[in-house]
Amino acid sequence: DCAQGRGTGTCPRKSGARPRVGPAATQDRRHRPAARAPDHRVDVQMSMTALFLILAALQVKHLLADYVFQSAWMVRNKGRYAHPGGLAHSGLHSALTVLVLLFTPLGLGAVLLIALGEFVIHYHMDWAKDVVLKRSTATPKDWVYWVITGLDQFVHQLTLLGIALAAVLLA
Repeated sequence: DCAQGRGTGTCPRKSGARPRVGPAATQDRRHRPAARAPDHRVDVQMSMTALFLILAALQVKHLLADYVFQSAWMVRNKGRYAHPGGLAHSGLHSALTVLVLLFTPLGLGAVLLIALGEFVIHYHMDWAKDVVLKRSTATPKDWVYWVITGLDQFVHQLTLLGIALAAVLLA
């Protein structure tokens, strides 16, 4: 398509004719579609979709690591600092996070760094929850037990949200 020769049957690039100048050239340019600015709404929409999908996968991961795969040995020993049971539990969370994040555009280094951050936060939150519960002598029959357990889960959920947000922003 030769925009300068549109409607005249001539194209300066093909026929050797001289390009139009002045008002005629301006008139030809008016018929060309204007260049469109990038639509950033699409990027935001894709980011929101990615955020939702990653967060959903992390929620499933959390369910598996905290309720399906967590052994009694892990539960019993999370309140003893540096005990292999608590370390294994947090390691399970981190390993499953790596598995989820490998399906994102993040590089392996970023994935491992995020998983390490989750390991540290998850380990210390579970340890602190167990220490506080043991000192309070609260049982599942007590209101304070559920408040402490709820705060523990709240911190874990904030961590998962931070991981999902980091995955979208760093991708």
